[in-house]
Amino acid sequence: MPNLGLEIKRKCKFCGKVFLIKTLDSYYCCKKSLEEELETKRRALKVLTTMIEKLTDQRKEIESEIESLEAQLQKSGSDRNEIAQEIVALHMKLASINEKLEEKHDKLNKVHQEIANLKESYDSRMEMVNDAIESDKLITNYLNHHVSIMLKASILDQVLTVLSDLPISAAISFWVTVGFFCTIRNTAASSKVQFLHFRGSSLLVFALWKSGFAL
Repeated sequence: MPNLGLEIKRKCKFCGKVFLIKTLDSYYCCKKSLEEELETKRRALKVLTTMIEKLTDQRKEIESEIESLEAQLQKSGSDRNEIAQEIVALHMKLASINEKLEEKHDKLNKVHQEIANLKESYDSRMEMVNDAIESDKLITNYLNHHVSIMLKASILDQVLTVLSDLPISAAISFWVTVGFFCTIRNTAASSKVQFLHFRGSSLLVFALWKSGFAL
């Protein structure tokens, strides 16, 4: 979601801290609060799942008891009233358990939806963070590249300033020495030294041509 042009404050759903929202779907003041809220919901999901499992086991036991008592009721004689009362009591317990199960299932579905929404918010926040990191990398690379060019140009200007005060023969000797060094070291020679030698050699040849090769 795009950033807002207005300043809107909202209370964090997890810690209650008031913060300035960046997007309309921002409900947590920071990534940590969002992660802790997500973990809280996951724990609630685990507790609800355990409770539903226990209630389901209780329902199965009661249904089994009712089935057994109903079978006895068909065969029994004098104690039919007592068995019938037990069956009625078990049906009441069963109804109560079914009601609790329905309630827990509703809460479970709600928590599932809340977790899905939190994950979506978390993914959205992380996407914004990653975009910011990529943007910073691009800016950093751009600056490093241009700073490197500026440094190389500055170094070359300083070298050429020194060489301009030397006789042509001394300047030639300097660049021959640099060229010999680069040839010997080959791939080991630094790119900066190779750069200086190439630029300097080109300028030196041009200067010699302009001066009519007068040493």
